[in-house]
Amino acid sequence: MIVAIGVDVDDTFAGFVHRAVEAGATFRCINLRVAVGGAWRFDLPPIGPATVKHDAEALTLAPDDGYFYRPIDLSAAETDPSVARRWPALFSGLRAWLDAVPGRVANRPSRGAHNGCKPLHEALLRDYGLRVPDSVTSSDPDVLRAFVREGPTISKTVCGVRADAVVVTEDAFAGFDPASGPVHLQRLVAGHQIVQSTRQCVDVEMAAQPGGEWNVVGDAARIPLIEEPEALLGE
Repeated sequence: MIVAIGVDVDDTFAGFVHRAVEAGATFRCINLRVAVGGAWRFDLPPIGPATVKHDAEALTLAPDDGYFYRPIDLSAAETDPSVARRWPALFSGLRAWLDAVPGRVANRPSRGAHNGCKPLHEALLRDYGLRVPDSVTSSDPDVLRAFVREGPTISKTVCGVRADAVVVTEDAFAGFDPASGPVHLQRLVAGHQIVQSTRQCVDVEMAAQPGGEWNVVGDAARIPLIEEPEALLGE
């Protein structure tokens, strides 16, 4: 049994569910936007099934099931403070349980924890043999300006929080206060990236946009649609 856990407003999660239905896979879907309003029980160690109340149905999750976990915390969008407080409580129990189960978990919570620190994440990627652009993390304005002078540069969040990367120049560090750092800089690599959504593919130009924005995902209205590459069909 495959159990998909995520939120219905997330394109990636919706795409996974859509492909699972197309493939005729035996799976169960848990929408966290629904589950957060119900009751749940996660026993540790996971010697037995967990229980999540989903609408009027109490769903059991077996430790040896397979899981696709795509967590997005929507507590900030809740208007009811009591519901907002339930999001971190649900995530806390769910993360601990999924970390401990023997079944296969796509996006097991602790496995990607290094992505919460970009310098560590990039170092691990290099250890795995992947090519990672040069980068520097520092609060020293001289170090940051020296890195920028060496070539086109973008600034990214040091932590793993989603945010737009921006193209930076030396002017960005005029009057920079080291107390506001550190800043994570990485060498800009121009090119193209294929981004697939649930219904279409877009060709995203990896280059500086007018106004200095770094267009990684961008607005679909400004991105040319392309045919889905043959290599992706059926994937």
